Amino acid sequence: MFNKETRPYTIALRNLNNDNQLDLAITNSGTNNILLLYGCGNGTFTNATSYPLGYNYLPYSLAITNLNQDKWMDIVIASYNADHIQTLVKMC
Repeated sequence: MFNKETRPYTIALRNLNNDNQLDLAITNSGTNNILLLYGCGNGTFTNATSYPLGYNYLPYSLAITNLNQDKWMDIVIASYNADHIQTLVKMC
């Protein structure tokens, strides 16, 4: 999950998959992706699921909210090398 190119920047804690367990979302600007780790309910998390964002996107910040009012959390990502944001809608 983490190697010498890894540069985690922002971590957010939220229930992403509607199972009443807190999950982690991490921006990883070293590998241009978002990592999601789902809570198991006993203080541990699953292995990370990686969502690539594109070459040289360099994500640094994220917000988690329900953008489209469908009862599922969505992730909004800001980056260093883009003049726009990316959204991951109902990825979880």
